[in-house]
Amino acid sequence: MNHTLVLQSVLDNLASCPLLLPEILVTTTLGVILVLAFLMPRYQRYWLSPVAFLGTSLAWCGKYWLGSHLELRPALLLFNQLLVLDLLAVFFCLLLLSITLFMLLLAPPQSHRASYSPAYVVLILGTLLGSCLLVMACHWLTIYLSLTLLSLASALLIGSQKTPRSAEASLKYMLYSMTTTAVMLWGMAYFYGFTGTLALIHPSLELSLQTVPGYIVLTSLLLCFSGVLLVVAAVPYHFWVPDVYQGASAAAVAYLSTVPKLASVAVLLRLFHQLLPQLGPVLQEHAQHGMAILALLTITVGNAAALLKNNLQRLMAYGSIAQGGLLMAGIAASPSSQVGVLYYSAVYGVMGLAVWVGIKILQHLTNGVHLQDFAGLGKQFPVLGSGITLVVLSLIGLPPTAGFTGKLLLFTALWEHMQRTGSLLFVALLVASLLSTVFSLYYYLKLPYVLFCKAAQTPTATPSINQADRIILWCLSALLLVGFFAASSLLEMLGSWLN
Repeated sequence: MNHTLVLQSVLDNLASCPLLLPEILVTTTLGVILVLAFLMPRYQRYWLSPVAFLGTSLAWCGKYWLGSHLELRPALLLFNQLLVLDLLAVFFCLLLLSITLFMLLLAPPQSHRASYSPAYVVLILGTLLGSCLLVMACHWLTIYLSLTLLSLASALLIGSQKTPRSAEASLKYMLYSMTTTAVMLWGMAYFYGFTGTLALIHPSLELSLQTVPGYIVLTSLLLCFSGVLLVVAAVPYHFWVPDVYQGASAAAVAYLSTVPKLASVAVLLRLFHQLLPQLGPVLQEHAQHGMAILALLTITVGNAAALLKNNLQRLMAYGSIAQGGLLMAGIAASPSSQVGVLYYSAVYGVMGLAVWVGIKILQHLTNGVHLQDFAGLGKQFPVLGSGITLVVLSLIGLPPTAGFTGKLLLFTALWEHMQRTGSLLFVALLVASLLSTVFSLYYYLKLPYVLFCKAAQTPTATPSINQADRIILWCLSALLLVGFFAASSLLEMLGSWLN
């Protein structure tokens, strides 16, 4: 290799390091926790949470500074075009870091512990690091490595409860993720064989694919998307979700149902906005139709399965699948739906975290898993019940919550895309998305109905609720109200920032 090219590559890597400062801070925080856990294990209750919260806060500030002080149009390519820093990456990284900050303030999953264990916090930060790198990935190799880091940390986080059920859930997630990443590597090999590159942005992509049949290209892309679709829990990669959500602690699920899924939504948006336009209009249209079919199946399967569930964690798991399908529907309607997808992604992050915080509190009060186990708790704890009800209304998409605004934006984007293209597939997708709101009225409202309208089967003593969990639930519920009443201002800010 030419020595000049080697030197230029090294200099590019050195110049890219300051622009990766937030991720470096997360990695440094993770390393500091490991060192302190070895040196001062007896005093971890005093230093663990402050160190983790401080490191994540500094990373948030660093990412915000980069987004507000750098000119990110056009995007900045880092580390020899392996990563990209643009407004999409800044938005999702700030969202993931914000969710992590809320997560670090939650009470430990086990009520008898005074603080989180270092291993638990390290796994949270490892999942965060993999998610942030996935958001910034613009090369199939970095997408694969980021997904591997994310999946490994997530699998260990699922099994952190150290119970037989959580160990089984962790093993299932690990096996599914290993299988899909192997399939992903298969698709990457085909893609490299067609194009001679694994970069998402390359000037010769369209020219390289002119002699390749379209159905072969689309099949290889579907294989490449496998690892990402697994994390989004799209059909047919959704089988792991109910078992994992039931086996893991509510605190772990609160994180895994939001951060990895939103990171996968971000990389799907990037693929649709950067990779597909280079493949030509015909392949781009076919890829949009393929995503629309997956979204349609995901929405249908998620809602149909949730209708039959009385186990609260499994019910919310299938509801999460349907919510992911709505985000995929917005991606399929790109590029006109980008603002709507970003807005609903932020809203989903708040809703997903809030509903599992509420489930965590309910399970702490009763140790129950089925809906009837929580009968009467809304009367006993009216403020708690009201907060959970507000989050449930947002998941359904009813006013006055941000979920209503987010779904309205996605439905509008689907309608506009349908009017512009006349596609019957998008007509079916719009109808399925609207019907999903109707069906979700039935299964989501089961929880408020049980909380307020059912009498408790046996009188129970009034246990204490952790104050941190209570405050976080109130804050997240308030954010859902703000997202509704200040929607026009927020959308104007988001649109002006992206444009």
